[in-house]
Amino acid sequence: MLETARARGVRRLVHASTGSVYGAAGIGCAEPLDEERDRPLPESMYGITKYAAERACLRLAELWGLDVRVGRLALAYGRWEHESGLRDRLSPPTQIAQIAFAGGEAVFPPLGDTDYIYGPDIARALLALLDARAPSHRLYHLGTGAPWALPQWCKLLARHCPGFRWREAPAAEACNVRP
Repeated sequence: MLETARARGVRRLVHASTGSVYGAAGIGCAEPLDEERDRPLPESMYGITKYAAERACLRLAELWGLDVRVGRLALAYGRWEHESGLRDRLSPPTQIAQIAFAGGEAVFPPLGDTDYIYGPDIARALLALLDARAPSHRLYHLGTGAPWALPQWCKLLARHCPGFRWREAPAAEACNVRP
C-alpha cells in the first residue's frame, strides 16, 4: 500500500491500527493511554501483527519521505457491525443491544470500564486525521478518552427496551455476551 501511495504521489496515508497493541498493559488503566508512559506489549497475534504493521508504515514513511499517520482505534461498536463470518463475535455493546431489542437477558462477565467508541465517530476521527493540515504527531489514540462499563449501557437500553434484563455473572458462569 505504501509503495502504491509513494508511486501515485498520495499526500497522506492514515494507517488504522488498534489499542490491542498494548495487550494487558492497556487494560484497566486509570488514565488514558500515553505513548511515552505506556509502551506497547501486544500479546495476541492480532495485536502483534497490527503493531508490526504500524512500525513498518512509520519506518518506510521516514525512509521515503511520506506523510503517514497512525490512528490506534479504541474498541468500536455500532451500526456498522454485521455478522460476516470474518470476526469471532461482535462487540459486547452490540451483542447486548441485539439481546435488548429482542427483549432477552444479557449475561456477561465483569469487564470494567472500557473505551468503547461508536463506529461513525471512528470514521470521523480517521477523516479528521486525513484532512488535518499539519498533524503534530505521527501516532494518535482514537477513542473517547472516557471509558464506561457495560452496566451503564444496559441501564440506558433498559429504558427503551421493555422486557430487557441483564446481569454481570461470575467468570465461571456461562455468559451469552463475550468480549
